[in-house]
Amino acid sequence: MGRQASYVLAGVDTFASLIDRFINDFPGYLKHENVDNFIQNSVGKFLFSYGTGLNYKTKRIAKNYSEKMIKSIRKFNQVKFMKNSTIYLDSGGFQVSMGAIPSKDIPGFIDMYYEFINDYHEDFSYAFLLDIPPGPGTTEAGIFKSYKEIYELNKSSYERANQLPMEVKQNKLIYIHHFRTPQIYNVWRKLLLDDNLGVDYNYYATGGLVAFGASDISIPAILYCIPLSTIIQYCKTTGKKAFKFHVLGGANFIDVLHHRLFSKHIKEFHGIDCEITYDSSSIFKGAFNGRYISVFNDDKNLMKMSFKSNELHLRFDKTGTVNDKMFSLLNRIADVYKLTKLSDEKEPVYSEETGTLSKPISIYIMLYVLQLYKDVEDFANDLSDELYDIYKSGNMNEFTRRVTEITKSFNQGKMTRKQKSKSFSIWNSMQMIEKLDEEHNEYIINKFMSGGDSGTLDEGGCIKF
Repeated sequence: MGRQASYVLAGVDTFASLIDRFINDFPGYLKHENVDNFIQNSVGKFLFSYGTGLNYKTKRIAKNYSEKMIKSIRKFNQVKFMKNSTIYLDSGGFQVSMGAIPSKDIPGFIDMYYEFINDYHEDFSYAFLLDIPPGPGTTEAGIFKSYKEIYELNKSSYERANQLPMEVKQNKLIYIHHFRTPQIYNVWRKLLLDDNLGVDYNYYATGGLVAFGASDISIPAILYCIPLSTIIQYCKTTGKKAFKFHVLGGANFIDVLHHRLFSKHIKEFHGIDCEITYDSSSIFKGAFNGRYISVFNDDKNLMKMSFKSNELHLRFDKTGTVNDKMFSLLNRIADVYKLTKLSDEKEPVYSEETGTLSKPISIYIMLYVLQLYKDVEDFANDLSDELYDIYKSGNMNEFTRRVTEITKSFNQGKMTRKQKSKSFSIWNSMQMIEKLDEEHNEYIINKFMSGGDSGTLDEGGCIKF
């Protein structure tokens, strides 16, 4: 028990609706106060997108679009167990960059978004600035003709954000800093360092990590340390003693260890408090599409446990059957948060009538998957203390050896080529956080990440410095 996890769950409207409907339709399992307790002490940060109502087919923005969005937000905010949740508002910039609205309507959408924040900022906790980076569908959608246009459009958005009240900027808004190709790095470095558009904020973010997939294996650093080091230097220059940093998409379990270790290093070396938050929209896919969940075994290895109907009778990790383990895990959640316990007799994993997951099981699995992030964070806190002591000793070989062991434990005791590469890059990442060398950051981006720049946009004009 304790504070909320740093993990942010996307799709808050779906989560609130599913749990609320279950409470009403299946009385006796959960109560609103039980779920409220869960939100306060486990995962209680949620994401809602302002772009959720955009339509790629019609490409039209309804006149009452903002009214529809605030109605949706207030609907899930009014659910009793959501009263202590932390709500993040995404701008919908990704949908815009993919062509959800015509280019001519983007300036109007920018104004509409910031008017929405100004009018309704008391209905949510944080809101991301509206960033429109080039993406996989940008060229096809004809959003930009050049990197110069990318700079000018994003500058207009960030300048519009700066017109909001200072209290809103300092306490609500999240400044997004991109970096994932040389030209994108140049654009957002100019916005931050030359135009100084991030000075009024205390919460920063970066994205684009998902685009790399497995291709970051050759990059000698944890990718988001590049923008993170830039933001640290920026905060030092502007005299900030604390800031938050959000990693859009950095939600693999091993990433949680990186977040905790880097936060500790920033505090110890620079004297700046930094909480790193992160998000994902796909954490339930393994459970509900693949029919497996991750489970800590007795050796503290994080194992995948399949609960397909034809595998429930199999033994898992020498502790009993999969079916036994499933009820043990779900009833632990019930014990901690005072929910009704499940039994194989009353709530079998699969309904005998439909052959699908029984409803109580599916809801408890959702809570289990969320609680696992809190458990992993607590585990990572202890591990980061141990690793940091080794790091301070200066023994790079011992540090990397121990990181490699831990990385294996997060992957069923196995080591992949990508994980091995990342294990060796953590020392380099810690050094980057110390040195804050922007020239080194630029070197890494130019050497390893230049393939993502668009030749079509280059022809329309690059940003030069």
